[in-house]
Amino acid sequence: MHGYYWGWGSWIIGLAFLILFVLLIVRLTVNSSGRSTRNTPLDILKEKYAKGEIKREEYLEKKEDLKRD
Repeated sequence: MHGYYWGWGSWIIGLAFLILFVLLIVRLTVNSSGRSTRNTPLDILKEKYAKGEIKREEYLEKKEDLKRD
């Protein structure tokens, strides 16, 4: 009887570790807004414009270039 209990116990512990591992991977790949952490070229362009790294004209020009692709 004792061996049967530990068989189930180790199975449950293994399942718990698997669930925690999957949750960790999901947490590392998705930010708090639910979107993937990988930014698209347009996202990067928007960030540069918002930070003031590029002017409006350059932003609009590059945005049109990205739409053509």
